[in-house]
Amino acid sequence: MDLSAIETFYVVALCFTPDRERVVLLRKTHPTWQAGRFNGPGGKIEDGEMEEEALAREFLEETGMATLPSDWEVRLRVYGGSWNVAYGVLFRTPIVETRTDERVEVVAFADKMALSLAWSPLCLPPDDKVILLPDLCWILPMMVDDNLAFPLEVSTRVREPSTIPWQVRISRAIGGAS
Repeated sequence: MDLSAIETFYVVALCFTPDRERVVLLRKTHPTWQAGRFNGPGGKIEDGEMEEEALAREFLEETGMATLPSDWEVRLRVYGGSWNVAYGVLFRTPIVETRTDERVEVVAFADKMALSLAWSPLCLPPDDKVILLPDLCWILPMMVDDNLAFPLEVSTRVREPSTIPWQVRISRAIGGAS
């Protein structure tokens, strides 16, 4: 991957419980395309900062839980156009609190993945249900799979919003007329 084309580097900090059944996530309020969905704590890497330093800093800022850069393991880097996201993991009992306008929760991620697939991205679920950002549906189980050789690097295509209504896309996918 030619890193010279990348303009923005981000991190997402995923703190799993030692039994790997729960993970710390934020109910996002911004940017707009993430509002109401769950994502891991994270943000932009600052100039001169290493990925692990950014993971520890962002996790502290958003959850109040102090960690060391050496506590984090970068297990995945996703590249797309002019951006790169490094996903770091930590296996520790989380002691977290909401520190920003985005609520921190320790969630049973398997249940949340199932729920996320049940809701259309065009309508937000009731407050007692959640949806994940779509990539977390495959990233979360991958991050706890010790049979993989980490770190992994994935290049994605640049995604553009579809101009075809979701109902038509579903109908086409199951072989219906459109």
